[in-house]
Amino acid sequence: MLLWWRMMPDKASDVAKADCQQAMDLAHRVSSELRAAEERARAFEEEANYFRDRAARAEEWLARIESELQQTFFQNKEHRQHPVRERR
Repeated sequence: MLLWWRMMPDKASDVAKADCQQAMDLAHRVSSELRAAEERARAFEEEANYFRDRAARAEEWLARIESELQQTFFQNKEHRQHPVRERR
């Protein structure tokens, strides 16, 4: 029976080492997954910024086109509605 008590600390030490290794492996895996998720988040943010910039430029072009259409068609329409009569 004395032999059994001597093996107990060795067994406990082995179990503790195995648990520690499992925890380290898990921490490493989770850390790697976190880095990968952060990289994907950065890529998504860059892509969102790209499309945000494109949308802003498109809105500027639409405003410019609308302004030119207003000037072209509505100014001409006003001139046609109030024609200047020449005196003869």
